[in-house]
Amino acid sequence: MKTIQASIMRRMIPRFHQSCAAVLATYVAFHVAANAQAATFQVRLVENTVPAGLSNGVQLLDQITLTEKGRLFFGGDTTAATSDDFFYSATLSPFALTLEMQEGTTVVGEPGVVYVRTDAVNDMNESGDYVFVAETDPGVLDSVFKNGASVVREGDLFMGETINSLHHPQIDGMGNAWYLADVGTDNTMDITLFQGSTMIFREGGVIDGVPISSISTSESTSGCNFRVNEAGDYMITIDDGDVQGQDVHIIINGVNVLESGDFIPGNSQPVYWFNQNGLTSTGNHWWVLLSVESVTSPGFAGDEVLYMDGDTVLLTQGQDLGGGLTAGQIQTASINADGHWLARVDLIGAAAGDDALLLDGAIIARTGDPVDANYNWGSAIGFVNDIQLNDCGEFALIADLVPSGGGSPLESLVTGSIFDAGDVNGDSVVDINDTGPFVAALLDSQASSCNSRRADINNDGMTDGLDVAPFLDALLP
Repeated sequence: MKTIQASIMRRMIPRFHQSCAAVLATYVAFHVAANAQAATFQVRLVENTVPAGLSNGVQLLDQITLTEKGRLFFGGDTTAATSDDFFYSATLSPFALTLEMQEGTTVVGEPGVVYVRTDAVNDMNESGDYVFVAETDPGVLDSVFKNGASVVREGDLFMGETINSLHHPQIDGMGNAWYLADVGTDNTMDITLFQGSTMIFREGGVIDGVPISSISTSESTSGCNFRVNEAGDYMITIDDGDVQGQDVHIIINGVNVLESGDFIPGNSQPVYWFNQNGLTSTGNHWWVLLSVESVTSPGFAGDEVLYMDGDTVLLTQGQDLGGGLTAGQIQTASINADGHWLARVDLIGAAAGDDALLLDGAIIARTGDPVDANYNWGSAIGFVNDIQLNDCGEFALIADLVPSGGGSPLESLVTGSIFDAGDVNGDSVVDINDTGPFVAALLDSQASSCNSRRADINNDGMTDGLDVAPFLDALLP
């Protein structure tokens, strides 16, 4: 019966017009049952495979950036005997890779100058502008590159002082490159935050009454301390130099919003340390991965907490996850403007080394679970190394996957959605309420950008009649 009904709808596709909204809604009302939410995963790139543009297989994958429009940017290294760094951009729907930079290729606008070693940290805005830090030859000097061209280089002068090194590039929606620079000759007080050529603040200065003793240039994927969003809002972690370097502050747009010693809702221990922070596209939602002071060992870090917007605790170490499992250490996380979140945690109460990926507090993947027919989720440190979640519910992550037939873990790029196919309105249920948004997206009638992307059920990059049949398949029980 389902096949006959779907066949009828497929024949209706050429005559699809405004009146079909009511027809489709009526049809679905009599045939659809609500389906619960479950994240979908797609393995895109696996260690040792050779993507378009490279002559060697992928060996390492570095930090990923995912935009609200479904653009992806990431770096890595190949299996070549000598270091061979690269950066790729990609679109999620349809998935397509473009090699943007490879070690040994010529720098844009600089004949005879080639890229050499790169840093993992990168960023991309909604227009597709991207930034990264790399060294060049000749020179072997740090440079911040925007769209492959150098915008600032080690050895340049700022107000008569020499820039010695560059770190942590970000880019806003206006195309401004942000970065941390080591400026001047005083190696203890010279890390400076820049927007383009404008200094925002500097070590040795004061921000919102807080002395700036140090600004970390850590660029690990699980410990990034500096973020900029599309609107140009920035969030950064600084240290004021007190209590043996353990008095740290979260600064958002020049305002001190949280610091060591503060208490957060639902916790009796004060904040101790910040491990990871980030900004959503709206700027008024922010999150931070932090630890509260240990109850048994005062003065040392204790349980970790995933904390949002100054008043909401999303996840705590030791939280009950059901089935006899509790959350252990929180390794990395990402949250979007709607408040949905993904986090990788160690598991307590399971076999040693087990990890889990949580969606809004529920386990959606665990060590040994299948990702698809060919790969299972790995374990230990590499289970999930980096997570990016956008406002449409699309995500990208770097994980270690194990072939389903057995073998060594392979570092891999995985993408997906926190919403099932057919959940066009993003309410975590596939039901009749998705019919109107689907039709609106199909007719381009005041459809939201996210609804339009979620209505592209067949993932060909277009929302059109070819999506009707798979939409019905998702709706029908």
